[in-house]
Amino acid sequence: MRSTGEVMGIADSFSEAYSKALYAAGTYLPNKGAVILSVNDRDHERFITIAKRLNQLGFKIIATRGTREILQSQGIEAEFVYKVNEGRPNIVDKMKNGEVQLMINTPLGRESYFDERIAGETAYRMGLPLITTFSAAEAAIGAIEAIGLKPLKPIKLQELD
Repeated sequence: MRSTGEVMGIADSFSEAYSKALYAAGTYLPNKGAVILSVNDRDHERFITIAKRLNQLGFKIIATRGTREILQSQGIEAEFVYKVNEGRPNIVDKMKNGEVQLMINTPLGRESYFDERIAGETAYRMGLPLITTFSAAEAAIGAIEAIGLKPLKPIKLQELD
């Protein structure tokens, strides 16, 4: 049998369990710093609550053009950054310069394929968490919030009832 690297997290809440599972899988969510938001048009409205939660946690938001416009229309400040094929400094430049601790990118369609591939490869090489769906973003923000509430406590399977 071949291992596929499954992990799990045990806790009183989903958010805390998810944070433990990510940690066990080698994905370390930041509790401060900057996050890049590059969200497809379909997800723009849904990401307003995510951006507000990130602001409340003290994260600096860096966003691509369309995402930034939506956020600013809701009173959420965001620094502008180009997509990879639009100019410089772009998403990849920000990652390589160590200016980003988390990236949330929900690509859609053929036009975003190039940016998604290059940004994803860079995030992977740099060890940055990359989130590509709205539901994963919600879960990750909940996990960051849970991490801030109390230290993660390991639970041995043998200790469970």
